[in-house]
Amino acid sequence: MLEGKKRAATSLVKEGELEGWPLPEVGQYIIILVGRDKPVAVIKTMSVRRCRFSEVDEEHAYWEGEDERTLDSYLREHMKYYTKRGDVIGFKFTPKMEVILERFELVYP
Repeated sequence: MLEGKKRAATSLVKEGELEGWPLPEVGQYIIILVGRDKPVAVIKTMSVRRCRFSEVDEEHAYWEGEDERTLDSYLREHMKYYTKRGDVIGFKFTPKMEVILERFELVYP
């Protein structure tokens, strides 16, 4: 994120509902922490959209900035993560589940 490589994030709607996470909103500012108490950055949410996991596109995968920055690696790694999370908090992940795709920009530093 601080290097400019990561400019997007994905949230699984079901996971957020079960964990009680608030929905992201365009224009909101988020303080990024290292650990629990050391702020290192501030980001601003620029766009939010909702779609099925299976409908995530190459551009979003690229801006997530992880692994190979390809759609294939994005799908593979997120499917592993969401499958494990489902096992822990009580749902069965399928690619038809909804996700929230968030784009943001680094405001500080």
